[in-house]
Amino acid sequence: QSIYSFQGADPNQFAEQGDYVAEASAQYGRPFEQVELNTSFRTAAPILTLVDEVIGAAENADHLSGIGRPSLHQCHRKGVDGWVHLDIPSKPSEQDTDKVDVIISHAKHIAATIKKMIGSIYLPSVERLACAGDILILLRKRDGFYDALHRELQAEGIPLTGADRIKLMEDIASLDLVALGEVMLLPEDNLTLAAVLKSPLFGLTEDQLYHLARNRGAKETLFARLAKNPDADEVVARAYDRLLELMGIAEQSGVHGFYNRVLDMDTRAAFIQRQGLPVLDILGEFLEHARRYENDHTSSLLGFLQIMQADDTDIKRDEDGDIKAVRIMTVHGAKGLEAPIVMIPDTFRMKAINNTLRPVKVDGLEDSLPLFPAATRYVEVKADAVTDASDMAKQAIEEEGHRLLYVAMTRAEDGLYIGAFAKRQSRVEDNSWYQRIADAMAKCGAIEAENGWFYGAYPAISDVIKQPDDRQTSSPEMPPDIPLWVNQPPSDEPLPPRPITPSRLSLPQSVGPITGTARKDAILRGQIIHRLLETLPMLDDNLRDVAAARIINAHAQGAAANDAKVKRKWVEEATAIMNMSELAALFSSQAFAETPINGLVGNTAVSGIIDRLVITDDAVIFVDFKTGQCPDTSNEISPSYISQMGLYAHLLGKIYPEKQIKAGLIYTEAPRVYWLDKDMLEDAVKTFSVIPETAS
Repeated sequence: QSIYSFQGADPNQFAEQGDYVAEASAQYGRPFEQVELNTSFRTAAPILTLVDEVIGAAENADHLSGIGRPSLHQCHRKGVDGWVHLDIPSKPSEQDTDKVDVIISHAKHIAATIKKMIGSIYLPSVERLACAGDILILLRKRDGFYDALHRELQAEGIPLTGADRIKLMEDIASLDLVALGEVMLLPEDNLTLAAVLKSPLFGLTEDQLYHLARNRGAKETLFARLAKNPDADEVVARAYDRLLELMGIAEQSGVHGFYNRVLDMDTRAAFIQRQGLPVLDILGEFLEHARRYENDHTSSLLGFLQIMQADDTDIKRDEDGDIKAVRIMTVHGAKGLEAPIVMIPDTFRMKAINNTLRPVKVDGLEDSLPLFPAATRYVEVKADAVTDASDMAKQAIEEEGHRLLYVAMTRAEDGLYIGAFAKRQSRVEDNSWYQRIADAMAKCGAIEAENGWFYGAYPAISDVIKQPDDRQTSSPEMPPDIPLWVNQPPSDEPLPPRPITPSRLSLPQSVGPITGTARKDAILRGQIIHRLLETLPMLDDNLRDVAAARIINAHAQGAAANDAKVKRKWVEEATAIMNMSELAALFSSQAFAETPINGLVGNTAVSGIIDRLVITDDAVIFVDFKTGQCPDTSNEISPSYISQMGLYAHLLGKIYPEKQIKAGLIYTEAPRVYWLDKDMLEDAVKTFSVIPETAS
């Protein structure tokens, strides 16, 4: 079954063993028969004809040495259409200034070709139109073209599986997770922290990172600047808070527990958005490494990172029977697989002859001598033995390359696409896959067209879709009469409602006495207490004081920044709220903080953030923190606050119609909780100025 040299296969030894068995059988009078397995149950006849022409050519037959001269294939699928498309090679244009340009251009071309194929080509093998899972892309190796093709397929929105085999520590997701661990140990490492902030773990953009890092002092670290957040960027503030949270988790948890928590925090979704669904295999394997490390070692983040950086693990994805995405893999990994449409998009490049040890035959010695060859551009090689060894090495590479081509072409069931790209304007090598297939196509009588050469019953990528025979022979039905409204222009759509933020409702309010510096201090106090109540509940008690100090020091400004008494009061205020028994559920591990909520109330679009929310078996409980003056009774609560909570309650009622909705306002300074009456909330929504009386 093995045909690859790296697996130890040697066709010449295979032939020698065959001769040995034949001679032994004759010696003992036993019959010996060489059975030809030449019937293909997979591949359509036009593809097999081309394969026979490629491998049967006089100059190519030796490349399948060791298995005798190849016989013609017999096609089991009689009368089934198949096709081969040899595309025009992509070559550098005048605008291409770098060899990478043509790689990207060719990758875009392949992605666009696949997009056209999907839903427009009928596949006899599966009796339906082509979908993404019907396409298998085969490459000789994973390199820059593989990466470019992967990106362009994702950009076109084409479903895509992961690589058939990949090293764990070569994937960017693994590198991001290791970098996060390094930041936990040394947050002052500016470069690593910058890489982590741009990763899906935090999601800062290039511009946000630039504005954060610019104009730093000579000794100011990026971590210190992150704490200051001079531009008051909300994304940066969230990144810093999360970094503090992860530091606390890293101090308290083992390696597996830490990374398990990291990947529970919406991080998987962020990685999927950046890299696609195949990244889940990488994340799962990374967690498995962390689990095995904890089982075998004393848990140490530093020790784990050192082991991971030296890790050489291969991840091999097993094919399942229900593939719904385009597959990209090397030809080596495709043996035994099949697909209705096979694409071989890189057929120009030939495998280089590696400068590895070669056996050299020397007269007078029974065994060969190992020789490491010098590069011919530096040394003129004159010794016949060395030249012969180099020629043999070159021939062996060409022979294996041709066997690879045979494997690649015979994976196709209905259609075979051949493409190529050149990094420079030069002629095609005579022994390249592309040239061999082109020569065979010409002998088969391929038809030349604007976008390449075609052989077989090719269902062209056009508006005409080939259908099964029973559909072609059936009489067409007359279309119904076209209704009059088809030719009438549609009426203009109304402008969408502008979203309102319930926490900033423009309802009449009395003007308070707080102005100037006092007002800024009040706003600052409110922001910090909100941040404390968002972050501290998710941390263990012994970490809260450290985290609170970091949060306050990062945000405190003016006189408050140096007033230890004021800082202590803020922490006490937040702690008192968290310790209220009636709010225990809202500060439990099942509760949510800073939960976005969006929807329509009547004809008004609403967009807001709920401070704390918990969902129980029979109720949805949510609260909003208010750091202003606490009213004496619920009747004195600001109407704008009632409207805010009413809108939130209305939207939650739509999401959870079977549950009781319970809303509360928490005045942190008192501290005091006002649970709002259901009728009060409904009345506030009905009487809200921009919402019709008929709003539900």
